[in-house]
Amino acid sequence: MTVKSRRGSRGSWIAAIGAALAVALGAGPEARGDALVGGFSATATRQLPAVVGITTTREVAIGSSAMAPKPGNLRPGGFFQEFFGEPWEGEARREVNALGSGFIVSRAGHVMTNHHVIADAEEIRVVLHDDRELPASVVGSDPETELALLKIDAGEPLPQVVWGSSDSVSIGDWVIAVGNPFGLGGTVTIGVLSGRSDVPIGPGGDFMLQTDASINQGNSGGPLFNAEGEVIGVNTMILSPTGGNVGIGFAVPSSVAQSISQQLLTHGRVERGWLGIQIQRMTKPLAESLGLEESQGALITHVQEDGPADRSGLEPADVILRFADEPILRAETLPRIVAGLEAGRTAEIGIWRNRELRTVEVEIGEQKPRKIALEKDAGSREEKGPGPRDAEGSESWGIVVESIGPQVRQALGLGSDVSGVVITAVEPGGPAAGQGLRPGDLILQMAGRSVASLGDVAEQLREASEEERSRILLRVRRKDRYRFVTLPL
Repeated sequence: MTVKSRRGSRGSWIAAIGAALAVALGAGPEARGDALVGGFSATATRQLPAVVGITTTREVAIGSSAMAPKPGNLRPGGFFQEFFGEPWEGEARREVNALGSGFIVSRAGHVMTNHHVIADAEEIRVVLHDDRELPASVVGSDPETELALLKIDAGEPLPQVVWGSSDSVSIGDWVIAVGNPFGLGGTVTIGVLSGRSDVPIGPGGDFMLQTDASINQGNSGGPLFNAEGEVIGVNTMILSPTGGNVGIGFAVPSSVAQSISQQLLTHGRVERGWLGIQIQRMTKPLAESLGLEESQGALITHVQEDGPADRSGLEPADVILRFADEPILRAETLPRIVAGLEAGRTAEIGIWRNRELRTVEVEIGEQKPRKIALEKDAGSREEKGPGPRDAEGSESWGIVVESIGPQVRQALGLGSDVSGVVITAVEPGGPAAGQGLRPGDLILQMAGRSVASLGDVAEQLREASEEERSRILLRVRRKDRYRFVTLPL
């Protein structure tokens, strides 16, 4: 539900919020309704002075505008050159204004908003709740998390928000979005936290909060409050089939935003830890192939040469179970922990290698954009049980493999240092297809040992058969991405 008002009529729109809630909640016990309505009214009254509007100005190239004559219509010495000079080549520019929202995070005048609200802006102005309009400067901006920090000088201490815990809010809890949609100040929308989405935020492994509170154009950068008036998120975008406000809203959780704002304030940029690895989620078949009882941890699929992990001796097929005293139950946890560490710090890592626990130390590097990557599962189907075995092993998987000859190496752009076998065909519906394998994928290792020829493949299959394994672990490369899969024997 949405309640809008013009500035200067706070009492009327607060009353409207109460009336709207009463309708939405139904008649119910009068005491309960009064408590809820009073709580939201008090929250709105208390927090609105810390919510601001943001206007930006920038110049953009008109480009191949419909107003500009097409190149084919222009000839040297022609009409347009005679009267207007040289032909237009997209050099014409015009001024564009944009609207957004933000909120004050310090009494000194620091304002948090979205990166896309102020990106490439030549002028930024912040409109306070009392209609004062002040110029703003950019303290720092982080495109990875879509957050930015501004600074204004109001000549006096300003009201500021209180950060809350996005981790403690539950699905179904009331949330309040406040912002400046369409340039209308004092817009409050009410809904619930409808989910914790699968929309990722930057390289840290965090995910957006999802809400059914209406997020309109211009709400970007505004706060998402809990019922107590604490900021639990920064409204960022809406997924809408119509392009309007009917859809699902997304907010950067406060657990991310609060940390980013502090780093921007301190350093003017965000510093993130870096390991130099690619990882993937663990599955039960992968865990069984590696001798793990539980499908937990982060499986290393690739180690970047001369990166922090490489210098510490980490290898593909290592499973990170603990990092800096924190258990790694899910692979998504690791990038967030590493990204939150300072470069130069030494961390102890607990890994599973060759069916035993080991401990290594790593010196955290400084992360460039997206140096830690979580490889998403390429196959969506459950892995099947053991299938029929044949002499070569690959036919039952539904693939055809070949050694990497000169023509294949040239076609795939592979260097002379790359060895393995290449998949040239995949049977639809077969076990390999179910794991997302495609023609052109390289099989680099089987059961932890390198393969460079069809003879190596046959040898690994023979050994696995003698050991009566039900599955075999393959390390696969696709372009510059690496992952592990298991296939039945």
